[in-house]
Amino acid sequence: MSKQEVHVVTRLQTHSGSIEAMAGVMTRLHASGHKAAGNSRFEVLQAAQDPSVFVVLEIWRDVEAADAHMSSDYVAAALEALGPLLIAPPSIERFATTV
Repeated sequence: MSKQEVHVVTRLQTHSGSIEAMAGVMTRLHASGHKAAGNSRFEVLQAAQDPSVFVVLEIWRDVEAADAHMSSDYVAAALEALGPLLIAPPSIERFATTV
């Protein structure tokens, strides 16, 4: 059985006064995430209509690579730094290619 890519979409929203701090954390996360083993794509997007909203788009070689990323020290550090900046917990969804 072949391994299937894992697509991850994360949505985060910060307080209006924390946008710059949030962007800094996301920049550091991107610097590590896009170099991680098994990563094919790692993009951090900021909503044009509401700059307090960030979306991370990731593609991982397989579930193991996605799991390793989520359990990494750099993700733990990012989540700790993001905690006080977020309006609500991040929404993290995994998707598989169907077509």
